[in-house]
Amino acid sequence: MARASDVVKRVHPVYPLASRRRGEEGEVSLLASIGPRGEVARVTVLESSGYTALDESALNAVRKWLFSPGTPEKLIVPVIFKLEQ
Repeated sequence: MARASDVVKRVHPVYPLASRRRGEEGEVSLLASIGPRGEVARVTVLESSGYTALDESALNAVRKWLFSPGTPEKLIVPVIFKLEQ
């Protein structure tokens, strides 16, 4: 599991407008492969939110993250989409 201390740069996912309008919420579990300099080399969906748009938004955001050098080579990154009440 990714720890906050491992993350040097975090890009928040965009909550797709169409998903907001439809009331779609969920959690996406991503598997990130981390390169030696802390860059995200590859990211895949381990567990879908059930909504393609939310999954794609999470993937696009985490691809831009940067981790501390020496971070484990594989991390599970949870991304939660929750509408404000």
